[in-house]
Amino acid sequence: MSVLGERLARAFSGRNVLELRGGDSQWTKAFAGRAAQVTTLELDEKAPALPDLGRRHDALFAASWWSRVPPERLDAFLQQAVAAVAPGALMAFVGTRGADAPGESDLIRHASRCGWGANVELLPDYWLLTWWAPR
Repeated sequence: MSVLGERLARAFSGRNVLELRGGDSQWTKAFAGRAAQVTTLELDEKAPALPDLGRRHDALFAASWWSRVPPERLDAFLQQAVAAVAPGALMAFVGTRGADAPGESDLIRHASRCGWGANVELLPDYWLLTWWAPR
């Protein structure tokens, strides 16, 4: 398993994870066996809207969503994501590193508006942003 896959498996171990998916499920396979439960939502990239699921999830995962949401809607989307999970939930976003990838300070700035403890890990091919939703 990759370094990122291991990080996700450890982070989501025993948690009820809400996964926002817009395609590929490669990372779900890395943590699904360790998570208590995984609920996957397929979202429309052009108008991502999260339904009310009762805030029973204590973690949220989204791969490649940062680049799919228009920049002017990103903060609103992140607030929706936080509102979809339980207070204090672990939030995790993954994206591909490259020329068009957001900078570490940009990732932390957006996450800090939506919670606390923002952290970015820059891996060889991916970045991983984690933070905790407000309590």
